[in-house]
Amino acid sequence: YAGQKCSAASLLILEKEVYHNKEFKQKLLDNLSSIHVGSSHNPINLYSKMVQPITPATKQLFNTITKNKNIKIYSKKYNERTNIIQPTILWGLTPDHPFYKTEYFCPILGVMCAKNLTHAITLANGTGYGLTAGLESLDKQEQDYWINHIQAGNLYINKKITGAIVGRQPFGGFGLSSIGRPLKAGSKDYLLSFTNIAEQTIKQKNNIKVTHPKLIQIKNKLKETTTIETQKKLINILSTYKKAWTKYYKNPIETQQL
Repeated sequence: YAGQKCSAASLLILEKEVYHNKEFKQKLLDNLSSIHVGSSHNPINLYSKMVQPITPATKQLFNTITKNKNIKIYSKKYNERTNIIQPTILWGLTPDHPFYKTEYFCPILGVMCAKNLTHAITLANGTGYGLTAGLESLDKQEQDYWINHIQAGNLYINKKITGAIVGRQPFGGFGLSSIGRPLKAGSKDYLLSFTNIAEQTIKQKNNIKVTHPKLIQIKNKLKETTTIETQKKLINILSTYKKAWTKYYKNPIETQQL
């Protein structure tokens, strides 16, 4: 997706042991150099031109990162004429850099160093965004800690973080990746975002018979304290309760049918 998918990874946060591991870094750069970029008519190319024109913010990013001596840039190229951005890694990214809290939607990966898992989670939660997050770890305790502390709507462990299936995997996020209400696409509450909830009184017959002793007691009490119109509404409610009790709740439940 060349970083243009909303769930594509833009930050790689490594514990210091991995961050300073030369072998890991070389493998990451080898992977970067193996990506073929060019015309989509050539099947060897993994990335092609960007869907949208290269934004001024992206151009500014490429112009400023070359001036930061603390960040090592790999494959810092873009071609405005062809609208193609080469896959780029920003090694040594820090929280004070604009890339840390900005969505660019292009094939740029910022690599950060964390003291430990707790620090890594703090860095991840500090971006302001929280759509997807991934963890690479075989330690069950680390997995549980990460699940309980990371602030993201879609969590992945030891797998890629794109490709959620609509209808099977609810999709939504935290912070700037949310839509205000906690309604994730595909979840049981998702359809509520397309509804307008309004109160409506259902007209029923006035000669409703209330036979349950407790309900009769309530009905008589209502006559003493409410208006006739309110009594009718409340009696309708009582009769609805009676119907639900008679048809569903008073009968024993066969557990094998649940």
